[in-house]
Amino acid sequence: MALCAYQTSNNYEHVIYVGLDNHVHELIYTGQWRHNDLTTAAKGAPPAAPGSALAGYQTSNNNEHVIFKGANNHVYELVYTGQWACNDLTTAAKGAPPRLREARWRATKARTTTST
Repeated sequence: MALCAYQTSNNYEHVIYVGLDNHVHELIYTGQWRHNDLTTAAKGAPPAAPGSALAGYQTSNNNEHVIFKGANNHVYELVYTGQWACNDLTTAAKGAPPRLREARWRATKARTTTST
């Protein structure tokens, strides 16, 4: 299971993980531990890929960001600016390259279908 953690400027501690339901979850310590399902909180967020890598951080404007790979192989950002929202970074960065595994599969398929 992939985990990431970060601390915000208000000294809250965040632990992020992908659950068995393929949702991104947050354990947050604000004097006591609480749980948030970030996928549900960011209405319209897709499920994470099983075993997705995670990154979490806070920017200087106090927005919180959690990055994960979706089940569709796109890279997504969950961002907290008073409420959670989701951005598809792969779509936003027009022309983002395919994932390496897909590129290898295409290269292998091309070699095997063009071999004589």
